[in-house]
Amino acid sequence: MGGKTKKPISAMEKQQKLREMREKKAKEKEREERREKKITSPLLPLEVAKQLENELNSIKCITPHALATRFGLKIGVAKSVLRELEQRGILRCVAKGSRISIYTPVSLTPS
Repeated sequence: MGGKTKKPISAMEKQQKLREMREKKAKEKEREERREKKITSPLLPLEVAKQLENELNSIKCITPHALATRFGLKIGVAKSVLRELEQRGILRCVAKGSRISIYTPVSLTPS
């Protein structure tokens, strides 16, 4: 017939600590997500374009991943840059699959 009893103070303190830890983790997770959401331009910076043209003849084969890691670009930007260089006639597509394409400079490609 009695009513609901109160929880002991130690149990209430434990619950409060757990709540505070969860809130702290949620805040840290939000901060990390903010850092990861960097806006990068889909266009190739001029310095990178000049560097790429200078190093183009020394590279035997070029893939989007290699270009992206070397110059710090996104894979999609690297793919579009390689396609554009192929259209200009600077690069030639040697092998192309569903996910990857391999390019070589025109000067190294046998005719």
